[in-house]
Amino acid sequence: MNGARQFYSKVKIISDILIIFACFFATLAYFENRAGLRLDLFNLNTIELIFLLAVALSWYFVSRGTGLYDEFRSRSRVFEIQTVFKSCIAMAFLAIFFIFVLKVAFIDRFFIAVFLTFSLVCLVIWKSAFTFLLHKLRRNGKNLRFILLVGFSNTSIKFMDTLIEHPFLGYRIVGMIDDVDHSDDICTVYLGPLHKLETVLREDNIDEVLIALDPSNEIKIISIINTCEQFPVMVRIIPGNQSYIGSRCTVSLFRDFPIITVRRNPLDDMQWRLVKRCFDIVFSLCFLLLVASWFFPILALAIKLTSPGPVFFKQERWGKKNKPISCYKFRSMYVYDSKGQAQTFRQATRMDPRVTWLGKFLRKTNIDEFPQFINVLWGNMSVVGPRPHPTPLNLLSSNGIDRYLLRHLVKPGITGWAQIHGFRGNTEKVERMQKRVEHDIWYIENWTFPLDMNIIMLTLLNLLKRDENAF
Repeated sequence: MNGARQFYSKVKIISDILIIFACFFATLAYFENRAGLRLDLFNLNTIELIFLLAVALSWYFVSRGTGLYDEFRSRSRVFEIQTVFKSCIAMAFLAIFFIFVLKVAFIDRFFIAVFLTFSLVCLVIWKSAFTFLLHKLRRNGKNLRFILLVGFSNTSIKFMDTLIEHPFLGYRIVGMIDDVDHSDDICTVYLGPLHKLETVLREDNIDEVLIALDPSNEIKIISIINTCEQFPVMVRIIPGNQSYIGSRCTVSLFRDFPIITVRRNPLDDMQWRLVKRCFDIVFSLCFLLLVASWFFPILALAIKLTSPGPVFFKQERWGKKNKPISCYKFRSMYVYDSKGQAQTFRQATRMDPRVTWLGKFLRKTNIDEFPQFINVLWGNMSVVGPRPHPTPLNLLSSNGIDRYLLRHLVKPGITGWAQIHGFRGNTEKVERMQKRVEHDIWYIENWTFPLDMNIIMLTLLNLLKRDENAF
């Protein structure tokens, strides 16, 4: 079945690139007919051909990075469309880069916008049609994979329920074999004890055997694998307990040892860390030179005139690997309380008397976070990532919040996945902090460069509207 999966993957890659080529020429035709340009569609010069090839290669590597061509049977149509959108956006950014490098005369940003629109619409239509065709074939009994389950457990029951609930995935369970008859407890055919395995494989049309036995049954598992390898079937093992495995776990080979990585972290790969770091440097430099150079002095003067105390507020927070960092913000609170004593750490609350009138505006618009672009340039923060928490809050939450410290697997950010979903500000309720941590972990496991761009754009949109959790 691996050969069939590879064939479908190649068909999808080639067809997508051909569609992108077609959209490129369609865009050329549009500009020729509507914009008054005189272009020979099929007589492009060398630079233009190189540009077209660069766009195709960009699509291939970007879509590989976003996982568009990974195993697609178990993915939803919505997930695939979202991935297509992210891949098209990233391809468009790379195309703009190639415009400046190759100096293609007739291609500008408007051309790229039209090309991107054509590509996005055509790819979504094509993939929806392809998926619809596959689903129709599977409903008619075509393009199916027949599975034999070995072993009765909670894991195998949940697996069967998943396949029954999603018949469009194209899997059919032939039955289950186990040393104990569980006919009354399963929703499939019981085919007998384990010693009947060879007979079942010989008599039934089976593509894959899924072993769901407890790992302690090593001798049985080895015997089952040896039996299966006498037949042309794919053997897979389902771990006995999914409670400790993340949704994006990976399996790799360390010498002769298969290793399950419980949680996937794309930023463990050097190339993606380099991409993220380069973007952080460019983005923070542009902000500091184009905005902070004139805006920070004005804001510093306003803070000084409205309340006594320093312009900047420095606080110890935890960064990557729990390392303390000095996090900078514009001061938004009074330095001393009504009794003349220095303020101590306490999470800000709605209508907090410690916040100055200017500070309310700064916190509502997130402008108080702008000095953290200095942290980004220094390298102890990123533009996008889990928000860093003060040391007292980390110490308090690490014991009471499930998987809290996993959010420190990557650098903290100025904005993040949790923040754009409303989990920002006060987190005194355990439920809100737990939700923030869950969003942070999802971001770490699902990181892509297009995801960062999406978070930045949504953050900018949120700045324009009122956020009830910002105080």
